[in-house]
Amino acid sequence: TVSGSELAITSAGVLTFASTPDYETKTSYTATVTASDGANPTTQDITVNVTNVNEAPSFTSNATFSAAENQTAIGTVTAVDVDGDSVTFTIFGSELAITSAGVLTFTSAPDYETKSTYTSTVIATDGTNIFSQDITVNVTNINDIAPVFTSETTFSAAENQTAIGTVTATDAEGQTVLSSQVPMTVELSPVLTSAKDSTRSNSGRTSHGAPRPGATCTVLTFLPFRLSFLAHFSF
Repeated sequence: TVSGSELAITSAGVLTFASTPDYETKTSYTATVTASDGANPTTQDITVNVTNVNEAPSFTSNATFSAAENQTAIGTVTAVDVDGDSVTFTIFGSELAITSAGVLTFTSAPDYETKSTYTSTVIATDGTNIFSQDITVNVTNINDIAPVFTSETTFSAAENQTAIGTVTATDAEGQTVLSSQVPMTVELSPVLTSAKDSTRSNSGRTSHGAPRPGATCTVLTFLPFRLSFLAHFSF
């Protein structure tokens, strides 16, 4: 038999640990072994020294990273070695890169609209043992694409009312498209359209500056998005 609970022994004398030892936690175990012939017991104090085994590094960083599009930085992969050995890193594939110190980057700046997730496997080694970790890099979207107009640049609208139409635009990133308001400018420019109009003084205007009956005027209106609209009507 053996004293204590850390070691165990069979009736045939096979000595074992009760649970797997860790050199970094405890390097030596002591106990008392008793041998008996059924009538006369005898004891012996024993010592068991645990020898160190070079263990593989273990990762301390998360397996999932997030990084903005249009740049290459991601983050840093970290690992520890319980034996105190230096840890270096490598990575599989060609889309991601890593330095020996664990600095993780894209090999080229990602575009969220093209690809939003990258996966790879990182290898950590202490020079003797290796340990791997599958990682995922999620690309975050940056609002970097301007809206695109889908409506025509020319509108037609009847006189004597206010309605014109609707300006429309779409955004590839699903953002809400808002119009911007600018001051409206209206210019009246008489246009002579017949020989009889050319006889009128002041380019189709009366002496008081008002358009003469029958003169054709052009109205140019600037609306949101700086689109110009041209309409003709007669006075």
